[in-house]
Amino acid sequence: LMELPVVGVVFIDCARRFADATPEQQRFEAVRRLMRVMIVDLLATTKETIERLGLTAAEDVRAAPEAAAVFSVGMTEALMRLKAFLMQRMYRHWRVNRMASKAGRLIRDVFGLLMAEPQCLPPDWQQRLIPGDTFGNARHIANYIAGMTDRFAQKEHQRLFDLSGAGSSL
Repeated sequence: LMELPVVGVVFIDCARRFADATPEQQRFEAVRRLMRVMIVDLLATTKETIERLGLTAAEDVRAAPEAAAVFSVGMTEALMRLKAFLMQRMYRHWRVNRMASKAGRLIRDVFGLLMAEPQCLPPDWQQRLIPGDTFGNARHIANYIAGMTDRFAQKEHQRLFDLSGAGSSL
């Protein structure tokens, strides 16, 4: 990460300037400063584009031959490198993939059970089901699951599927 343009410079500077701070505080400050660098770049480049294209009204912006609000070429390249780095090292990391796979199985299990046994839904969610409306009920159950936090979804899965008695509390 420290070898990436813009990002590395900001993180290294924060580590140097705030050597007495905790690593968490240094990261927080680095992210805050990185956001500021990006915002300043976006504003400056947008202002230049507006002036260069002579944009004075919303209609001008809509009719412009290019986007008005853009990052500079240098910032765009730095962000592309950051995205590639994150894609390779974070988003496609085997541990992240493992967690995503596990979460997908959990959601499929809960959804499948609630579709097959809607009486397992809380009463207020059961009342909104419409007999025979498979698609509408699927959407309703999906909304119920979408409203769960990760921790609640894990506990709900345990309550619904744990036969050992450990997760049988209501």
